[in-house]
Amino acid sequence: MSAEPRPSAAAAHSAWMVGASAGAIDPDPERLWTLAPPRFLRRVPGRESFEHELDGVRVIVKRFRGGEPRDWWSERARGLALRSPARAEAENLLALRALGCAVPEPLWWAEERSARVNPWRGRGRSLLVQRYVPHERTLADRGAAAFAPALGAFVGKLHARGWCHRDLYLEHFLVAQNALVLIDLGRARHARELARRWIVKDLAALAMSCPPEAPRRARLAALASWRRAQPDARRLRGAALRALVASIERKARRLAAHAPKYAYDRAAQRPLGWSEPS
Repeated sequence: MSAEPRPSAAAAHSAWMVGASAGAIDPDPERLWTLAPPRFLRRVPGRESFEHELDGVRVIVKRFRGGEPRDWWSERARGLALRSPARAEAENLLALRALGCAVPEPLWWAEERSARVNPWRGRGRSLLVQRYVPHERTLADRGAAAFAPALGAFVGKLHARGWCHRDLYLEHFLVAQNALVLIDLGRARHARELARRWIVKDLAALAMSCPPEAPRRARLAALASWRRAQPDARRLRGAALRALVASIERKARRLAAHAPKYAYDRAAQRPLGWSEPS
């Protein structure tokens, strides 16, 4: 997939700019934007996702309108060009796959040519199409304790390579053929040196999303695996290690006390606490 947008045959005379990998499914953003799927995986204001099949390939389609104000300000503050949510996630996936991380394969992304992404007014449509990852479950469903060492190692390697996820809950880990695949990387961030607060937030999100009955030894196994993958963390001992654990626990409590902005009910096919616009 090209890092720079290029028109496809299907989109050359449309309102869309498309970034696609060589030989990928021929993009048709407008058709996917107007498609009414039978079911949504998630549908909340500004974004929705669903399974689909394109040219015999099973895919996940993500549709965005506008973007997150906090991400918009973050990219502006770092002097980065404004990107649509679809493009940002596609580029994150490509970068992580190049590092050998187990994440989904992006097939193409598209964003409107004419509208800047405006997170306050819901402007700027964008689309991401990624290959579906066959999986048995997520770690939030069951079996997180058995994967504790693998989970810690996965996150440790992610952090060691300068990446933080920023929404690192168990539900974002798929169990595929007894291995882990990390999904929903639209808000992931890369830095030469990750700020401690981002590392703490990732680890706190994992701790908070663990079921209450998860044994303490599984939590310790995950932390030990994370430390082994982190050159700096391996040197933490005594008071310094206890201070890190205390920071993670405090952040986990704050996350637990913070109600999610939108909780999606797949059975009812609607977000809780949101009235669909007329």
